[in-house]
Amino acid sequence: MGRLVRTACALFSAPVGLCSIFVDDRVAQRTLIGLPGFPTSPVGVVPFSPTRLLIAEGPGALLLIEDGLTDPRVKDLDLVKGDKGLRFYAGATVSDRSGKAVGSFGVMDFKPRPPLSAEEIDHLRRFAVMAGDLFELERDERAASAKRETLELAESMAGVGHFSVDVTTGQVTWSDEVYRIHGLQPGTVDPTLHSAIGAYNPEDAAVVRALVDRALRTGTGYDATLRITRADGQERTTRSKARCEMDAEGRPVRLFGVFQDITETVQAQTALIEARDAAEAATRAKSDFLANTSHEIRTPLTSIIGFSAFLQSSPTLTDKERHYATRISAASNALLGVINDVLDYSRLEADAFELDPAPFDPRLMAEGAVAMIAEQCREKGLDLDLDIADALPHAMVADEGRVRQVVLNFLSNAIKFTETGRIGLSLQARDAGLRVEVTDTGIGVSPEAVDRLFDRFTQADSSTTRLYGGTGLGLAISRRLVVMMGGRIGVDSTPGHGSTFWFEIPLEPAAAEAAPLQMQAG
Repeated sequence: MGRLVRTACALFSAPVGLCSIFVDDRVAQRTLIGLPGFPTSPVGVVPFSPTRLLIAEGPGALLLIEDGLTDPRVKDLDLVKGDKGLRFYAGATVSDRSGKAVGSFGVMDFKPRPPLSAEEIDHLRRFAVMAGDLFELERDERAASAKRETLELAESMAGVGHFSVDVTTGQVTWSDEVYRIHGLQPGTVDPTLHSAIGAYNPEDAAVVRALVDRALRTGTGYDATLRITRADGQERTTRSKARCEMDAEGRPVRLFGVFQDITETVQAQTALIEARDAAEAATRAKSDFLANTSHEIRTPLTSIIGFSAFLQSSPTLTDKERHYATRISAASNALLGVINDVLDYSRLEADAFELDPAPFDPRLMAEGAVAMIAEQCREKGLDLDLDIADALPHAMVADEGRVRQVVLNFLSNAIKFTETGRIGLSLQARDAGLRVEVTDTGIGVSPEAVDRLFDRFTQADSSTTRLYGGTGLGLAISRRLVVMMGGRIGVDSTPGHGSTFWFEIPLEPAAAEAAPLQMQAG
């Protein structure tokens, strides 16, 4: 879009160009050329918006301001006043492929200009049409890219890749996960049928060759567990399931399937058998076992959660049946939380936990965390407050997912132990870092319990577990994560008067996106 705006600026000899597009009444894309760093209005203050005006006028509309100082709509704006203010604006409505007005495309100047000629108006409208087409194209590309990335993420999380073989050409295609299973960087080699079969253990290569030959001749698929030798020399146990795509005459034209490294599953089964025989061997295998079986535990549990949600939404259930479905859902989610806590702590103990720092907006992280627990607060009748310091940067570098995990743990505990009153989340800038506090009006913690509150499998006292449940791992995990991020964690509490759980972590500042201009905000 930037190239299109620059081209319009060049054609109209205009120093400033703007394309702004809205989706669901919110800015979806804004491209501004020629006016970096110009101050904007406070949030929510939008005295004049050419984009909204043009959208309201509908497709094909034009807006021309020859001299902003004489136009009552804009003459008092900081954007217009002064020697370096914008005086001239000419814009046209941008429409999507359905014909709906969704934005504006225009050029601006720091000096007044005469009305556009008919030819210039035609050019401006053509640019607006091209902007709409380009936005739709970019949106389609983003959607396609998101689908590809979702598939790649799903494959990576599940550890399952996909492949295909063209019967006519013999061309082999691997997904990124198949490359990784073979110990290769995605795209570093062009696999062939010969090289793919050659990666198998010599004893298993003959088996897979016979299966592929039969599939390509007869269209019969296969499901086989075989061994491969990775590029680094490791032997891995894999499972491959394949089917054939047939043409109109019933002849196979493509062999396609999925490919999974099941070494960990096999090892987990072996570790389980050994654990029954020797407690010492079970202890040594604990971390590996938990990590290797996490997928097997979570997959059926996720199915239970999904089907219980489906049952809850059924209009044919009786009240009693809906109550049962709700209890299944609650129990399954609670069990999933326990599993996640145990697995997280096991990985932390085994030093298998790695941080993934990247730029993120702490405000958006906090707003998202509050949104996730808002319904629970509403159900308990608790007030929920969010306080973010004005001085907090909009972009900082840390592992956003782990920061959010600690925040949600604090918020969840606050809800659990608070029956009346309020819960508050606050974010502040502190010594080039971030301080997060979660305050509640709950039962509080005694001074003697505070010292051991962040130890694993520990709660304030035994009655806490009986009354409120939980593994006692959440705060221990939070402490380990905060320490890994170079920070510190603590709690200030008085029994019967609530608690304030807090943590501080150092954060590197990151470059934030330029803020939108006042004239086109809103």
